[in-house]
Amino acid sequence: MVYGFEIYDVHGHLTFSTSSITWLQLDRFTLAANQTVTNTYTGFNGWTLIAQIQLIDQPPDAQEHYSPVASISNNVVTVGPQSGLSSFAANVIILAQE
Repeated sequence: MVYGFEIYDVHGHLTFSTSSITWLQLDRFTLAANQTVTNTYTGFNGWTLIAQIQLIDQPPDAQEHYSPVASISNNVVTVGPQSGLSSFAANVIILAQE
């Protein structure tokens, strides 16, 4: 369980909570060109997971490549090239929110 910061007003109503607006960084890894990586994040069932993908190199002008894509199912994240297409190397950050 994750604990956050909460602020209540004088009537006891919750007015601010980091658990509803803060994303926790779970992982960071580098994905090579055309590589597929699948990671399971145990202990994070029921959490919302997102993958932030940042290309490492600038795409060449005369060559067709694509950004990797992420697939997320429960606590399993797979990042890799689109089906049948080449992809660039990228930095991937996995974020979670309870």
